[in-house]
Amino acid sequence: MPRHDPNDLGSRVYKALAGRSVNTEPATITEAVGWFLRAAQGNVSAAARLAGVPRRSMRDWVSGVSKPRGARAAGLIDSARLSERRNRLGPVRERRWRAAGGDGAVHDIVLTGAYNYDPGTSDREPITISKYMEPDAGDQLVSAYLAGAGPDGLREKFAELITDSPFYAETMALPPGAEHGWTVSNLTLG
Repeated sequence: MPRHDPNDLGSRVYKALAGRSVNTEPATITEAVGWFLRAAQGNVSAAARLAGVPRRSMRDWVSGVSKPRGARAAGLIDSARLSERRNRLGPVRERRWRAAGGDGAVHDIVLTGAYNYDPGTSDREPITISKYMEPDAGDQLVSAYLAGAGPDGLREKFAELITDSPFYAETMALPPGAEHGWTVSNLTLG
């Protein structure tokens, strides 16, 4: 899995939801098998059940006798990655974000960063970007995250949810290296 720019808006959305960098997700079959084994507290039979594979296959993978290949490996990596995302978000945080404060209003989403086209600027004052977003933005961001969206997809989803400012919607959809994009140093979901 490629390393992602920590100053990308999508990487910041991921980190705000998961509590850590996207670069820490299981990205190889070894990491995925290790994730299933840790989730099962070292029990190979339980790890096999979690992964949906025969116990003997899991045992062989853990011991290094063989490794899954092709579509099976890709499926196991995706399963471990998405399970890890759900674990990181946690049921309490997920409910809090999906409830949107109970009143239908989005939680405050505050962004600190620099608009790349402003020469010589560093971070601007924090922007409460949620006032420009759809009321269910928190719910939609959680759904995109749990569906497996990477930093690019989360950045695009975030920009799509900005409905009351064409400037922010257009410029925040761009990658951080783009002339009219943003370099985001912090994103807080409050």
